[in-house]
Amino acid sequence: MDDPKQRQPDITKAREILDWEPKIGRSEGLKRTYAYFQSLTEGELNEKDHYNFDKYIIK
Repeated sequence: MDDPKQRQPDITKAREILDWEPKIGRSEGLKRTYAYFQSLTEGELNEKDHYNFDKYIIK
């Protein structure tokens, strides 16, 4: 069964192949994701795709 409570993604391949590391922690990422979706209008929220995370990108 695919239970999100048990899911523990392994980013080893991303580190090895892409030389990628997360820039923010899980807690901060969840806060930003929540803030993003909370900021959407009802119409925007009902759209299929959400790609505009620009105001949440760390510079």
